[in-house]
Amino acid sequence: MTTGDPRTARSHRTSTDRRRALGFLVLKWCLALAAIAYLMHKEHGALANLLSGETGVSWRRAPMAAFLFLLALGLAGLRWYVLLRAQQVGLRLKSCLRIGVLSSFSSLLLPSAVGGDAVRALMVTRAVRGQQRSVAALWSIAIDRVVGLLGLLLLIVLSAILAWPFVAESSRLRSAATAALVGLLFVMLGVAVGISRRVHRSDLFLALGRIPKVGPVILQISEAMLAYRRRALTLLGALVISVVVHGLYVSVLRLLGLGLVGDLVPTNVLMVVVPLALAAGTLPLTPGGIGVTEVAIDEILEWVGYADSGVLVVMLQFRVIQAVLAVCCFASLGLWSHESSVDRGDPGPEGE
Repeated sequence: MTTGDPRTARSHRTSTDRRRALGFLVLKWCLALAAIAYLMHKEHGALANLLSGETGVSWRRAPMAAFLFLLALGLAGLRWYVLLRAQQVGLRLKSCLRIGVLSSFSSLLLPSAVGGDAVRALMVTRAVRGQQRSVAALWSIAIDRVVGLLGLLLLIVLSAILAWPFVAESSRLRSAATAALVGLLFVMLGVAVGISRRVHRSDLFLALGRIPKVGPVILQISEAMLAYRRRALTLLGALVISVVVHGLYVSVLRLLGLGLVGDLVPTNVLMVVVPLALAAGTLPLTPGGIGVTEVAIDEILEWVGYADSGVLVVMLQFRVIQAVLAVCCFASLGLWSHESSVDRGDPGPEGE
């Protein structure tokens, strides 16, 4: 019996993995469409009124909403740039914005649970080639994710505190706000442990650093984490940016809601409900949280007595804006651009 060609076996595994990933993506889109269909059936009256023109729809706020959406994406790119600078990775702000925007929209097309971070990892690895900072650059993506989650949880907690008389009226909303507070404290504790010098200088961690092949990578990750300890203000600034980013998403939905369904839901209610729904949308169930976020907003609004608030109508326009901006950004930025994105003369924070 002859053994198979290893290259043929690898090619077969790659083909199988691609088919599995494609099937996974199709399944996630089916789940997203099923959630949208559920809301369409539930809010068929609001959709009929919109199509018939009986609701007095105004599209004047849509351009401002699109601008705020782009601003949120730009600030998210700035947040990652700040985290990269702390690692002395010489990547220009323009490149960070380009990679960040492309990876954000790529999350709608990729089956991975981490969304477009796979695209961001690939592009940043190519960008920093030759700097020997690939591990630090890749680790900054994970930290950016954590800071983004921290900002979202912090916005939920702050909004719940500011609107506590309203939150206190709903036991479910109180439970959700409490869960967000617990999650915030848990993630903050994890960050504190992750940047603890005692942890990284422990005998166990040093022993892990001596493992062949894997050890050097562990030590580079350790150094990357300690870099954030030395620049605590960088983490704080990134957290503030994250809160602003999620606040802008709330503003986008508020503007769209005013134009489509009027002032049915007060701003203080949206400041609590939308971040909670965005947190639900981070679950890797559908591409970009499509369907999950919409259902979450609808259900939470029902908890607090705002049923039939036209959530689907507002979110459909939000998704249309997202799709149009995705097409424009891919066309203008170019996913496969070969333009050099490394500023090799930038010494980083240490050299400033």
